[in-house]
Amino acid sequence: MSSSSSEDNTLVLHFKLTGGKPFTLENIKPELTVAELKRLASQSEHCSIPAIQMKIFYKGKQLQDSDTLSNRKIASGSTLLLVKGPKPANAEDVTMTVAQEASTSSSATTTTTTAPPSAAPVPCKGGCGFFGNPDTNNYCSKCWKELKEKEEQEKEEAEEKARLEAEKVDESVEASDDRPVQNDVNRCWTCGKRIGLTGVRCRCGYYFCSTHRYAEAHQCDYDYKTNERRKLAKANPVVMADKLDDKA
Repeated sequence: MSSSSSEDNTLVLHFKLTGGKPFTLENIKPELTVAELKRLASQSEHCSIPAIQMKIFYKGKQLQDSDTLSNRKIASGSTLLLVKGPKPANAEDVTMTVAQEASTSSSATTTTTTAPPSAAPVPCKGGCGFFGNPDTNNYCSKCWKELKEKEEQEKEEAEEKARLEAEKVDESVEASDDRPVQNDVNRCWTCGKRIGLTGVRCRCGYYFCSTHRYAEAHQCDYDYKTNERRKLAKANPVVMADKLDDKA
């Protein structure tokens, strides 16, 4: 079925609304005002929003009651978003006016679609320019998916870091349990020479004379490389830049 009639140049418009089923209005004249379109939409069995409380959005912008469909360049087959607004103070007068105009309206038939209901027109919290969804904390589906993936990645990284730290602690405990203890700190651990107060304590935990105080002289088992890497990593934290291409 064609979205517009070539004979009478009428429009076919699709409507989405919060908390209701989408529907379609056919045989809509381009010179119709937005106020008249609201009245036609409110008469659909699938629309529960009164015309006086109805707000219509097209491409993210609210249409004014005085606008016409042709002036706003709304083509046949376009999709409009219906949102329920607050009830105006002069609701009774507006309702009476709408009822008087009902006798002069053109006929419009409705057809249902299987599309899911749209969310309220709230900007996405991710700043991508699309509308957010209340079910996903006002994020659009794309930004919500990226947020969850980022949280999952951070969780996995934290768990991996904790596991590595636990392994380091276990290794240090095992190493300390297997190593012999130097009971006499007044003698060199390598040659046994009496050193007294001139002894040098190495990072491996043992005391040495001036000849064996260097790591290569007593086959030191202290892991200097790992310790220096840890210091460098602590002094130079990794800075992750934002993905600018996703925000373009």
